[in-house]
Amino acid sequence: MINKENIPRKQIFETGVTARSLIVGIFLSLLAGVWVRQSEIAVLATQITESVPAIPGLAALAVMLLLNGVLRRIPGVRIFTRGEVLVVFLFVTVSSTIMGIGIMQFLFALMTVPFYYSSEGIPEVRDLLPKWLMPHDMVAIRHLYERSLDGSVPWGIWWKPGLLWLTFFFALWW
Repeated sequence: MINKENIPRKQIFETGVTARSLIVGIFLSLLAGVWVRQSEIAVLATQITESVPAIPGLAALAVMLLLNGVLRRIPGVRIFTRGEVLVVFLFVTVSSTIMGIGIMQFLFALMTVPFYYSSEGIPEVRDLLPKWLMPHDMVAIRHLYERSLDGSVPWGIWWKPGLLWLTFFFALWW
């Protein structure tokens, strides 16, 4: 058990957002991006970003713990604090969802399912959904699921909701 009386107050409440934690977080996120692209998009083997917690985040946590084990043996080198390890873990976990197939694979379907399906209770929900957040054009939505005859995509109705959702996800990931 850790005796908090022997640890300086500054170290107990020290923030984990440091230059080195952000640099390591960005580096490990880039490595996670290569891993995610290969496993989810190229090989279609598994959706590692859809687990809870995301597997790249757990891998980053394992790397940080191993790195701390190595740094402990080098005299004069400061190990990563708990806060820094947590920042790297969260950074990689959240940023790996950007690269995963799960967000974009389901986003358009989730935006349009209340309009495409006509189950009981869904027509009442449609009227409550804001027009600026999702398209309401029934023909374009039907073409999303069934494809249009000429293969065209009515991009005009998708830009505004797409940019709004992109803004939301950027705010979430930031």
